[in-house]
Amino acid sequence: MRLRRLLPSLSLLPLLAIGCNDNTPTYPAIIIYGNQGDVTGSGNNTGSGNNTGSGNNTGSGNNTGSGNNTGSGGSGTSSGGASSGNDLYAHCNTFNGGDDPPVGKVAQCDLDGLTDGGELSGDITANKTLKTGTSYQLKGTVRVMPGVTLTIEPCVKILGLSPDSILAVTPGELGNPDRGCTYMTGKPGPGGKLVAEGEPMAPIVFTSAKPKGTRAAGDWGGVILMGNGLNNNASSANGVSGSRVLPEGLLNGTCFGWYNDDYNTESSGTLAYVRIEYASKKISADRETNGLTLGALGSGTVIHHVMVSNSADDCFEWFGGAVNADHLIALNCDDDGFDGDNGFSGKLQFLFGRQGPNTTEVDSRGFEIDGAPSEQTGNFTTEQVSNFTVCGGGPTDRDSSRDGAILRKDASVSLMNGIITGFAGSGLYVQSTNTSAANKSTMTDVDIFGNKAGIMTQIDVSTGVSEGAQRDWFLGQTGNSAADPDRFCNCWANPPAPVAAKAAVGGTPTGFDDESANYVGAFKDASAESNWMRGKWVDWSSN
Repeated sequence: MRLRRLLPSLSLLPLLAIGCNDNTPTYPAIIIYGNQGDVTGSGNNTGSGNNTGSGNNTGSGNNTGSGNNTGSGGSGTSSGGASSGNDLYAHCNTFNGGDDPPVGKVAQCDLDGLTDGGELSGDITANKTLKTGTSYQLKGTVRVMPGVTLTIEPCVKILGLSPDSILAVTPGELGNPDRGCTYMTGKPGPGGKLVAEGEPMAPIVFTSAKPKGTRAAGDWGGVILMGNGLNNNASSANGVSGSRVLPEGLLNGTCFGWYNDDYNTESSGTLAYVRIEYASKKISADRETNGLTLGALGSGTVIHHVMVSNSADDCFEWFGGAVNADHLIALNCDDDGFDGDNGFSGKLQFLFGRQGPNTTEVDSRGFEIDGAPSEQTGNFTTEQVSNFTVCGGGPTDRDSSRDGAILRKDASVSLMNGIITGFAGSGLYVQSTNTSAANKSTMTDVDIFGNKAGIMTQIDVSTGVSEGAQRDWFLGQTGNSAADPDRFCNCWANPPAPVAAKAAVGGTPTGFDDESANYVGAFKDASAESNWMRGKWVDWSSN
């Protein structure tokens, strides 16, 4: 269930064309939406023209930067200047310079020249390995059954044939899916595992079976990993009988999750250097698969360097569990980029998200964080996120329901060392008053700038006020800012350069995978060495 709200109409700054060298990637000025009462930032963003992305993808060409224009209410000043030939903006081109990552065990991986490995269909009931250099056609729902491991070697492609094509890793068996996943007694056993360990230059790719140029979000169903970790929708009144959870979008009978954290350390496998694209299936309203669905996974599961792009629903969604993850990219998600629900308690570090310029979904956000369904009061969602950069739809986005981050009921989260920018809605939208009003959530060393509606609470919606009490709550916490960074480049070029001339100093991400990352944003600085979004596991294509 989504709450649509009305916001004032979007007004963009006038644009001034700036000449650029067509042979060098250059970047347009970030669009300043005019937040009321914002602190004036340093601006100084560059003009744009003819950007080319990796993987033979053409980025936004002939974009114009904003020159010497000031947003309403002192929202930020952008002084135009060509990024090529101007030392003040050299960092915008430096970020995507440098060489590809070194090759690993696979010396050469031609993802367009793989050997046909045949069809994957039905239930996988014995350990199975998909070998390097092959592609497979995913037909219908393929389930990795409890106690079974599916291993995928580097340089493998899985082609989804239709929206019914889904790869699902099942949890331990317990519960009757035809009766609300109820059970009279017992405990779940070990679930299945997916071990998909790619390499930067030899990734594992889950994609549409359609030819390049004709692919679209929703061509196939996506990847679903399910475990026995805590989920707020699971329950037991006596510790003996109870109910588990039916996964969204999966018709085959499966029950996942548990009413407490007894299984929060188990493993459902590994995802590394994996790309999932053009996925998600909608069965009915609020019943969809995502690009990658993570259902109650334990912290023993390993997830890093995963890109989900062009999903017809969320790119990533966590339904409870305690799995940690790092180096994630969410691109062109029709709904949310990173959605945490139902008591999710993992740590996420180094996240980059960018919305497409248009979506069919209402209320698509960078982050959406819920604790429990509206009719329940369960365990709080306590996810922790550090070192993130999330960007909205950019210059052509007009959907005021699209926010950078929304905190909903029973969200008790920590967001730190982050950047939220370029959303036609608000940078931060606190929908439930029991979230930050009671100081259950914290945001520290976060910069929210260049968003149409600034910072909002649910009560602000009914009064039409674009910024309210939560602005004071946000700015009153350590290190937070509503000012433009110094010469921030561009989220919307292909490849993007979502960096400033110098990253702001942030807090120490204690307990995260990299505790040395005490800077604001997903990238340490504008150097090529800081750009972890390189290699064949990354593709900025949109069809």
